Amino acid sequence: MNASIFVQIAAYRDPELLATIRSAIDNASDPQRLVFGVCWQYIPGLDEYLLFPSELDADIRLVAVPVEQAQGVCWARHVAQNLYRDEDYVLSIDSHTRFVADWDRRMIEELARCPSDKPVLTTYPAPFRAQTSLADTPIARLKVGPVMDGSVRFEPFFDADSAQHTTPLASHLCACGFYFAQGQLNHDLPIDPVMYFNQEEFTHSLKLWTLGYDCFTPSQHLVLHQYGKEKPVFEQHVHWNDDAKWVALNTRAQIRLRALIENTFDPACDSFPVEHFPLGKARTTSQYLSLLALEYRDGELFPLAKETQATR
Repeated sequence: MNASIFVQIAAYRDPELLATIRSAIDNASDPQRLVFGVCWQYIPGLDEYLLFPSELDADIRLVAVPVEQAQGVCWARHVAQNLYRDEDYVLSIDSHTRFVADWDRRMIEELARCPSDKPVLTTYPAPFRAQTSLADTPIARLKVGPVMDGSVRFEPFFDADSAQHTTPLASHLCACGFYFAQGQLNHDLPIDPVMYFNQEEFTHSLKLWTLGYDCFTPSQHLVLHQYGKEKPVFEQHVHWNDDAKWVALNTRAQIRLRALIENTFDPACDSFPVEHFPLGKARTTSQYLSLLALEYRDGELFPLAKETQATR
């Protein structure tokens, strides 16, 4: 049997979830290698029609959670990750994704082309609307964006010569809506359920760096993503619109990030102690912040002043 792939999906009331799973199956060169781990967050009596896994001829491990128990995207990714059972590869995606033909073979081959012992393929995928013109659609790379909620968000950018890239390009940032790696990653980097949305990708990227993993932007389109402008208004379900406790969860995540970076006790949550979700020891946090031209002070991240960057 060909190498197995664990596809982990956190889905929040998403009408695209079934279509996402179908697209993965229909476009795989070997659908039998796929195993899906899904955390499905739904409103009982309203959203059940969005997911009928019995309709699919697929290996689906499902945890269904009423939305009043949901605690944000990192919590849901943590639940989905815990369904992993030592498959050879792990693919983390959002529940509104489409796949190119033979994506499984392409991802494995592309990962093998990365000049690293611990590579991760990741970026912000092209939008759904690019499906008919992928050859003319540049591949996004990632850069540090605005400071927000004690962390930093990432943004896509496009090289003028992006069409010239024929091999994976080194990156230092991970997009949690699409990354692909050896399955060992799920053992090395347990997803911290205490983090919330704005802390997710920086925290994940920092942990990958300190664990000795290297991120790469793929040289070809492998999946597509449905972005906000492509969704009808009534389908834009997000946790922070449904649940007022998101403010407390977001504040708790900021405390968690501070405890992680400062290597101190996290008083915000006893259920998931911060030491169960540590940084690695292969490379340091200070090295990573310097690499991204960031500094950490007073419990928050800030861009380095340009004059400071110029002296480095």
